[in-house]
Amino acid sequence: MSVQKLYLAAVCHTAKMKNCDWILDYLEQEKILTLESFWYKDALIKILKETSNMQVFLDSGAYSWHSTLMKKGVEPTEDETKKYFDSYISFILENKNRLDAYANLDVVGDPEKTLANQEYMEKAGLSPVAVFHYSPEQGKIKTKDKHYRFLEKIIQKYNYIALGGGASEGLTGVAYVQKFGDAVFNLISKKPEIKVHGFGIAAISLLIRYPWYSVDATSWAKYAAFGIILMPRYDKDMKKFRYDSVPIKVRTSERSKFGDVSTPHFTMNYSKEEVLHIRKYFEKNDLNEEELNVSWTARIRANIIYFENLATFLKNQKIEKRNVQKRFF
Repeated sequence: MSVQKLYLAAVCHTAKMKNCDWILDYLEQEKILTLESFWYKDALIKILKETSNMQVFLDSGAYSWHSTLMKKGVEPTEDETKKYFDSYISFILENKNRLDAYANLDVVGDPEKTLANQEYMEKAGLSPVAVFHYSPEQGKIKTKDKHYRFLEKIIQKYNYIALGGGASEGLTGVAYVQKFGDAVFNLISKKPEIKVHGFGIAAISLLIRYPWYSVDATSWAKYAAFGIILMPRYDKDMKKFRYDSVPIKVRTSERSKFGDVSTPHFTMNYSKEEVLHIRKYFEKNDLNEEELNVSWTARIRANIIYFENLATFLKNQKIEKRNVQKRFF
């Protein structure tokens, strides 16, 4: 199965920033799916009120809620946790017609509580996407340990599950996900009709390696803030841009920084031929080079366009491992 749905994550958080109010109109017009966290409930409510057709995959936001309290030295009580959970359930019941899907409130590292939460939501008349959230503290997934048994159970019982942990604690990327991905998908392969969502999974190599049904990406806004846009590599032999390869990160701002390291503008970082193809991509997608240099919102739009094109490609193409390309050409 190739990826059928690609959600842009954290739209509500980005759209409330200065000069970003256009994002909602653009995404709704283009029918682009979003993944949002209940932790940003107020911003999410605003989005739902200001749009009429935008469909959302809702995450519980419990991890963000719990982490925020812990940073303040506050351990949430059982009553506080239940209050948050019930508020999440009430929100879903009130907005089900606007939700493309909604995830269970999982408890990282505790499959028993996660399953209990799943059943609690079902008793409320809901059908949440079951979540298996891997944590590095769990170590390697071993056959018949409690995490493996929990995964077996949700695979047997549900037809749509989500895998979390691929974008946590700075351990993002292929190496981290593959620590548990191979074992997990080997088990999932016993039920070919199952749909799998990958939280925070957007690396082409991972989209190729595993049969996701849906994934979400946060890098569209993050890279823009660093003066970077994502774009496909150009295949000289095929004379076209390829979406089945790792995208290049083009520094379009002269003030571009990635982390604490200053990086050169793309005109100084690529050959004349490569710069020519970069500019052809700009022209093809109606991107203004000067605006990309000075405007964060212009770079956001450019990255939305990249993921929009990637989503179309993934939905309609069978991806093969041999197509992975690491060089610009």
